[in-house]
Amino acid sequence: MVEDYWRRCDPAFMDGAGAESFSAFLSRVRLLRARLQDASEAFIVVFAHGQVMQALRLITAMPDADNGTVMALFPTYDRDNPIANIQVIVLSGDDIVDCTVSL
Repeated sequence: MVEDYWRRCDPAFMDGAGAESFSAFLSRVRLLRARLQDASEAFIVVFAHGQVMQALRLITAMPDADNGTVMALFPTYDRDNPIANIQVIVLSGDDIVDCTVSL
């Protein structure tokens, strides 16, 4: 089912009642990015699921990409750029810096 979802590459697809489309997901992540960029605080901490952070990375790297492009790239990007547990991702302006914190 997961492979079929990504192969379909339809950002508007919703897999049943109450499901979120990839486009809706990206809208939430873009809103997060905009709110972070517009915030007046010098330091903000966001705790989120890894896929939210992956989407944040992608839309920061490619702010003008349409939802279909981001969706087409997402599974490979997610696989090739894993997020470790307790990983810190620093967003500064239009740049992202990753660093992993070891306990």
